[in-house]
Amino acid sequence: MVDCIVLAHQELSMEELGMFVAILWECWNARNRFIFESIEDDVTQLSSRARRFVASYREMKDTMGVSG
Repeated sequence: MVDCIVLAHQELSMEELGMFVAILWECWNARNRFIFESIEDDVTQLSSRARRFVASYREMKDTMGVSG
């Protein structure tokens, strides 16, 4: 997984990398929901949650005047 993340960092723009990491994080959370709560998500739910997370993060950064 580390090799995959390093390659993504080398090949993706910062915006794409942010979405990639958010999707990985959401997949991990979905895995935990499935194992510990028997909740089965579909791919569209994962994608939607990851997109909302990234959008809200960027909005917060803009509101706070944080760069990078």
